[in-house]
Amino acid sequence: MKFSFVILHYNVIKETIQCIESIKENINSNFDIIVVDNASPNQSGVLLKERYASENRIYILLNEKNEGFARGNNIGISFSREHLNPDFIIVINNDT
Repeated sequence: MKFSFVILHYNVIKETIQCIESIKENINSNFDIIVVDNASPNQSGVLLKERYASENRIYILLNEKNEGFARGNNIGISFSREHLNPDFIIVINNDT
C-alpha cells in the first residue's frame, strides 16, 4: 500500500519540519509527503523546498497566494491523485 501525507504549511517552519521528520521516522510503508505552502510571507516555503530538494518522496508546492485551509489542502490532494497514485491520502496539520 502507498500513502500520501498532505501537510498545509504557513510560516511555522519548525513545526512543519518536525511533522515531516516524524513521518519519515515512524512510517514503515511506501509513502510520499506533499507540503503545500500557503504563500508564507516569511519565505519558509522556499526554505522547505531547498531543505528537501534532494528527497524524491517529499514534494513542496508553493502557492502564489494564500488559498485558505480547504483549498490549500485540496491542492495537495489533487497533486497526489494526479502524480503519485496513492492508495490512501492522509491530510494532517503540521502540528500533529
